[in-house]
Order: sequence, then C-alpha cells, then structure tokens
Amino acid sequence: MDEYEYDYIVVGESLAGAAAALTLAELGRSVLLTLHLQDSTGIEDSFIIEGTPLNAAAMDSLTFIDLVIARLHAAGVHTRSTAPTCLDFFKRAEIDPSTDELLLIDDLEPSTIRVRAAIVAPSGSETGLPEIEAGERFLGHGISHSAWSDAAFFRNQAVAVVGCGHHALEQAGMAARYAGQVQVLCEGERIDTASPLWSTLAGMPQVSFQTGVELLALLPDEKGWVGKLVIRKGGQDLAIPTSALFVAHDPVANWELWGGEERARTLMDRKKLYPAGLAAGGDDADHAALWESGLQAARQCVEDHG
Repeated sequence: MDEYEYDYIVVGESLAGAAAALTLAELGRSVLLTLHLQDSTGIEDSFIIEGTPLNAAAMDSLTFIDLVIARLHAAGVHTRSTAPTCLDFFKRAEIDPSTDELLLIDDLEPSTIRVRAAIVAPSGSETGLPEIEAGERFLGHGISHSAWSDAAFFRNQAVAVVGCGHHALEQAGMAARYAGQVQVLCEGERIDTASPLWSTLAGMPQVSFQTGVELLALLPDEKGWVGKLVIRKGGQDLAIPTSALFVAHDPVANWELWGGEERARTLMDRKKLYPAGLAAGGDDADHAALWESGLQAARQCVEDHG
C-alpha cells in the first residue's frame, strides 16, 4: 500500500487554505495542500482578491494566484504538482488507534495519507440547480456552476447568471471577460451591492442586472443546448435569448469526505480536523477574514500537535 506522510494536510486551495499551508510551512512543518474535490473551487475561482497580507491593493485573481503559488513553492508546501491531485478517491477518514494519527484511506487503489491533523478550508462546492422546468437536461449543455471553467466557450455570446450574492457577482465578472453580454438575474429584490466587486461590475457596459426575477424554464436552441430563459418579472413572462446560464447560488462546504457533518464534528472534538474559511462559517466576500481564519487554524494545529 502506498503511503504519503505529512505533518498536516490542508484540504481546500482557498484563501484560508493558502494561509494555513503557508503558516504551517513557515513554522517548519511538512504540509500537503490539496483540493477538496475535483470540481470544487479554489483561489483562482474568484474575480478580484483584496485585503490579504499578500496584496496591499485589490488584485486580479489570476495575478494573485501566481503570487500565492510562488510563495507556496518557496515555503516548500506540497501541492497538486507534487502529490495526489485531490481527495476524490480517498473514501474515508479514520484515526489510527496505535499512533493517534489521522488517516485518509483509498479503498480502490490501496493508499493512505497519514497526518497529525487536517485543516478543511474549501472555497465551496455548488450543489443543485434552480427549480426550473427541464433544468437537468441542460447540465453541461448550457447550464454551468463555474464561469471560470466554462465562460471561455461562450466568447462574444449572451449569457446569464442567476444569483444575488457575492458569488453571483464573481461569476458575472469572470463571464464578462469572454461574453458579449452578461445578465445577472436576482431572484430577490436586491443585489449584493456591498460586495467590493459591485463598483467594478457596475462600470462594465456588457453587464446588466435584474432583480425580482422568477426563473421559470429553459428552452433549447436548434442543437439542444440552452437557447432561451423564460422569466417572470412584474407579473409578465418574458423569453430572454442566452447561450449559457451560470448558476451562482451561495457556495457551501462539503463534508462528505469526513463521513458527513456530524462525523466531522466528532473529528473536530478530537482535534483531528480544524475548520477554516467557509467551513468555519466565513463570508466568501471577506477575503481578510478568510485569510485570518486559515492562519488561526494553522496556529491552533501546531499548538495542539506540535
């Protein structure tokens, strides 16, 4: 059985995850930083980053991720390029009774990751689709949960984003890098104008916003992909041409790897699992707080385990 051994593992290539990994490495501990799941988000799945110790001013996320990668490599953090790519295939987490170490175990191709403890710091995983007619049939055919992965396929076309919060604005910003037109459809009565992204997007002529929108159905184009959205606004039903719908409901922490949230709480009580970022209830728009939560989780790990 292959075995990978580190002092700590940080699960989630998020702002909190990067802060935790850098802190642990700078304290002289060996650390593996990895995605939570292959389709979960990371630092690059943002539009603008601000408020962290690494950047005094707001920075494009693509520039910021280059800065973070350089710091991770300089600190000796093991990342996707030097270790298992993610934890998709690690089916369960256990505590070794003889050593009190945490084991992540792959039952299909026998291997383990052995650590003193884990920090779970995902940026979040999108779950579910809007409750609309025929939504499932368009998944991968015009419906996407990630503008970062898929917006480039709709260059110069009209696309839509459904959501009201900071995550919706991030998806809209990324989509606007490629699409000719981006409509943000908010089911509530107000967009998250408190987000630091708001002023940036409000100044983009290709981005527009509608509030109080009920999404009713999707209609196919001649190829069977999304062709139109049917919405209800002010009591009137409207058909809006679009090539893609980016679903931007608020991201959530996924506890499946840890046997569900209740099992994860048990591991936390035993000081084997430490939440940071969204997993600790952080706000995905507050970059400074996310960074600080990762730093604090790392310090607590070292205080508890050495």
